[in-house]
Amino acid sequence: ASVATNCVQSGVVNATSCVYSIYAKQGSGATDANLFSVYNNTSSTLLAALSINYSTGVVTQTTGTGATSTNAGNGWYRCSIAFTSLFGSSNFNVFLSTDGSTTNYLGDITKGVYLFGAQMQKGSNLTQYY
Repeated sequence: ASVATNCVQSGVVNATSCVYSIYAKQGSGATDANLFSVYNNTSSTLLAALSINYSTGVVTQTTGTGATSTNAGNGWYRCSIAFTSLFGSSNFNVFLSTDGSTTNYLGDITKGVYLFGAQMQKGSNLTQYY
């Protein structure tokens, strides 16, 4: 049997600057499950995306600007990505990809990542996790 797999967090925000963050730790490989993207469902627009190398903590912004990673210890990184909602009220999905581009794919038990503490907040500055 085949199963489509994705990791999605949804939220609705008014037109404003936002920051999305999540704690991530390498599962299977340094570049497996390493692309996080913010997609606006209201406008069908990719707003921002980052990829992280779990071995080095280096983040590459693939769409938009302002991506960061902070070493949280024990192999965990807090990845953050800033974006601006362009509409009065928009529905967002945050996707995780195992191959660097596909956000809906057949399950692959050889690739994975540990995730914790997803947070979307208004404003352009990353604050502490609540």
